[in-house]
Amino acid sequence: MDKKKIREVLLLTSIAIGYKYRPYELDLDDKYFDDEEVLDCKFKLYMLLLTKEGEEQDKLFKEFEELFKQLSKEKQEYIREHLRKIFEEQDKNNKEKERKL
Repeated sequence: MDKKKIREVLLLTSIAIGYKYRPYELDLDDKYFDDEEVLDCKFKLYMLLLTKEGEEQDKLFKEFEELFKQLSKEKQEYIREHLRKIFEEQDKNNKEKERKL
């Protein structure tokens, strides 16, 4: 995939995640914003997060896992931290919804 297409897909995927899990911000000053390996891995991660359980999710997880293993330790830690932030926001939003009920 060329870099322009990856950026477009990443932007649209980020918007979708932001819509689903609110609030989520795309950091354009990010250290790995233009890193093709990280972008591919993040894209697979987002697709995995947006896919319901089943065969498709299993397939996406295997693809994500392969990409993740190819990253350097520093980039792997970056992806872990990114995922942790997504889960924290999701938990925060779920607690807020529960409180409103």
